[in-house]
Amino acid sequence: MPVNFGFLTTLPLICFAVISILVPKLTRLFSSITLVIGGLLLIAAGVLLRLAPQYSWVIVGTLLLGSAIALLNVLIPVLVKVFFSQAYWFDDGALLHYVEFRGGNGTVYCGAYDECL
Repeated sequence: MPVNFGFLTTLPLICFAVISILVPKLTRLFSSITLVIGGLLLIAAGVLLRLAPQYSWVIVGTLLLGSAIALLNVLIPVLVKVFFSQAYWFDDGALLHYVEFRGGNGTVYCGAYDECL
């Protein structure tokens, strides 16, 4: 069973590598807004599939989540630049600081949770 969980944690990284390369080609076929809406729907579907008790559905849900997050990871900075071009330097900096703040919070909470166990 540990091999299966190792595969489960590696799968999103593989999705990031593959999907990030395909995003420019997808933006030529579909509009960016359509891809963002599709990515959000994929996240919702992936979360629902990961609630299933069967391991195969958890794998499929992880594939959907990893693909959607990789898609949005590439598209969101571009959309921030397009829609907020006058204040791009501020919005890009705000997005970066928000991501760093959330990552720091996760580290703090994990450490506190580990001490509780």
